[in-house]
Amino acid sequence: MASYSLRARPRPPGAPLRYAALHSAACAAEPKFAFGQKTVFGGLAMGFLSGSVAFAGSRYGSPWAVAPVVAAVLSAGGSVRVGCARGVDLSVRVAAGASAVVVAASAWSYLPPRVALSVRTRAVVSGASALVVFPPVSGVLGPGSALALSTALELGLPVWVAGSARPAGSGWSPLALAGVPGFECVPAQPCLF
Repeated sequence: MASYSLRARPRPPGAPLRYAALHSAACAAEPKFAFGQKTVFGGLAMGFLSGSVAFAGSRYGSPWAVAPVVAAVLSAGGSVRVGCARGVDLSVRVAAGASAVVVAASAWSYLPPRVALSVRTRAVVSGASALVVFPPVSGVLGPGSALALSTALELGLPVWVAGSARPAGSGWSPLALAGVPGFECVPAQPCLF
């Protein structure tokens, strides 16, 4: 498996961490494959939607509709992986019902709570083939969502971020999933030979 390095832009101490600051060199300006359509519920994106899709987002919810994207994943034959927190995690669990694979931080109860949440977040993402992120109104990701995004980019997973503002950096293309506006970042695929 290829290894991707995450190169976050430096930020001043105490500055908020925005999802744009986590953009990685793993997202090429012209990816070798793309979802193909600007609004997706079919086409090559079905490969993305029909895989195991991890969801991450704010504990305080998101202004972007979560349920239609979850429904698109399930309709495409995909599975949903999500954490155990309130906010976006709860919205995903409600929309997915019993079909959601919920990764609970309590599985690591022997660790300090902050560490258990970090391990949980990595477990949600590392078991998936793509990541969907629902940022809060401010666009500033909390530590868990930022960790989910950086983990996905390090693993070379496709990422879709809900919202109408293009994340900074190259490689982000507009893409609406199930009527929800957002941007995709498809990592460049390494050469096999």
